[in-house]
Amino acid sequence: MASSLSFVIHVRDSYAAHEPQELTVSGGARSAHISGLLDYTGYDINIKGTTDAGVHTEPLTAFVMTGTCLKVWSLFIGLQKYIFQHG
Repeated sequence: MASSLSFVIHVRDSYAAHEPQELTVSGGARSAHISGLLDYTGYDINIKGTTDAGVHTEPLTAFVMTGTCLKVWSLFIGLQKYIFQHG
C-alpha cells in the first residue's frame, strides 16, 4: 500500500518585506489557492513533501512573479514522482 502524501508550500516575497505564508495541501490536490499576494511582485516558493511514514523529500524551489502566466504546478508533479520513487 502506498503512503499518503502531503505538501507544505512556503511563500515569501523576494525582498522579505512581508510575513511569509505557509500552507499544507494533500498529495492529491491539483491546485492551491494562495491569497494576499501583491500584483507584479516576485515570490520565492518552496515546496516539500512528506509521507505519512515520515519520509521527507528534498525541497523544490521556484521564483514566480504575480501578474504573469508562470505556474508552479510542475513542481507538484515532480515532487510526487520523487517521493514515490525514493520513498
